[in-house]
Amino acid sequence: MKRQLALTSLTIFLGNILVGCGSSSSGGGGTGAGGGGGSATLVASSSSPSNGNGTLSVSSVVYEDSGLSGVKRIKTTATVGSMKHLVQVYITESSGAIYSASHSWGDDADASSSCAASCESEASCNGAVTHDSNTHKITITNADMTGSFPGACSTTLTGEITYKVQ
Repeated sequence: MKRQLALTSLTIFLGNILVGCGSSSSGGGGTGAGGGGGSATLVASSSSPSNGNGTLSVSSVVYEDSGLSGVKRIKTTATVGSMKHLVQVYITESSGAIYSASHSWGDDADASSSCAASCESEASCNGAVTHDSNTHKITITNADMTGSFPGACSTTLTGEITYKVQ
């Protein structure tokens, strides 16, 4: 099961790189119905490399189909100075459980050229990423994320994401 989650996460990450993460400012991307809007307050710390650190100035929050059956994606795009950041949380539609969460940052439009770090499932995120499907809120409390591609990256993410379903 752990191997399957790791392969699924890598597939999601690579798929996001190949399709450019639906980087349209109008909330594009995904494969179907979604919604734009919401807000987020996120802080990345203890990042390696350190250019992933900072209070993220979030420019968009999008709720959309992920391309995986029964899994939705909440995607936030942000900047810290000139560094672009992408925080994504995948949730299982039927239960609202965390499927995975990731933080990537870089100079390019999909924020993946420098680093990507993630945790898989509520268990491996050690309860640090939680989802309330009634209030449409994701709470991230000192989530330690590590990466295996494109390098040895890591980050600790804290904050809240509130999204709208339309």
